[in-house]
Amino acid sequence: MRIRSLIFIIVLGGVLLLLSCSDVTKPGDAARIQINRLLDDFEDAVYNYRVEDITAHIHRDFLHNGRERGDQVFIWMQRLLLFDQMYLQERTIEVNGIAALASFRMTLSGADSTVVSQEPSAEYGDISYFIRDEGRWQLYGNQLY
Repeated sequence: MRIRSLIFIIVLGGVLLLLSCSDVTKPGDAARIQINRLLDDFEDAVYNYRVEDITAHIHRDFLHNGRERGDQVFIWMQRLLLFDQMYLQERTIEVNGIAALASFRMTLSGADSTVVSQEPSAEYGDISYFIRDEGRWQLYGNQLY
């Protein structure tokens, strides 16, 4: 009986140790990790000129400063003509249930120009607003006309 209790305590201690070492320790951490990966994918999409890798993550109800999903696809097509590098640095992500806001310093660089902005901004900001729908995080816009 004592050996069983000792084994139980050792196993329980091991399980607790493993749980304490988990990457996901606070509510919202899993969402932050997923959104950070999505932002990484956006950087890669600009570098590889793969607009579809960005637009595949635009929610069907996207709305940002009066621009709907179709407008946003066109905007990204234009951006990829002008810029071949995008860096999203100093990221912070606030998660509130199924909504999230990503803030970061965005640098867009191309052969003729470089644009640096703190996001979300009035001019850009369209890749700062997310919603979790259909089991995945998607760009949602600020939902303002």
